[in-house]
Amino acid sequence: MTDFWESEKELVEAFDRGKIPLMTFLREMESKRGTISRDPALGTAVVASFSRHTEGRDLISLLLEANGFRTVRVERDTPIEDIVKLCCDEEVTVLCLSVQATWDLENIGKADRLLKEMGIRDRILLNAGGGAVSEQVAERFGCDVFAETAVKTCTVIRKTVADRRN
Repeated sequence: MTDFWESEKELVEAFDRGKIPLMTFLREMESKRGTISRDPALGTAVVASFSRHTEGRDLISLLLEANGFRTVRVERDTPIEDIVKLCCDEEVTVLCLSVQATWDLENIGKADRLLKEMGIRDRILLNAGGGAVSEQVAERFGCDVFAETAVKTCTVIRKTVADRRN
């Protein structure tokens, strides 16, 4: 393990323990973007949010990159239909939706339904998180993964995708 990875790992762990504020963590991780090693076996994660809520999207995207995924960050205000269409790419293995407001919760269920209609749901791991999402909400709308923190969520996503690929 190189010093870079140890430093990055320490940064993630410090954030997870509440030692680094969100915006500082995002700025530090963003500066490392493009230098993080990818694991091609994990594929690509499409990461989206709704309305003006981009911090959750950016957080999950950076944490997934730190876990070896290539990520595609969807522009805000992109319709759920267009977000799901990005999952048609054979390399996409994960769809993460960051939801801050309760009025956007229906988009999670809609994503699950659209993925099924497109015949790609079995290939795509669906995750939703954010202030409006509880474990019960995630289960209700068909999510495959839920954890209490973004760091734990990304760890579970990595393990689940790796298990599926093996």
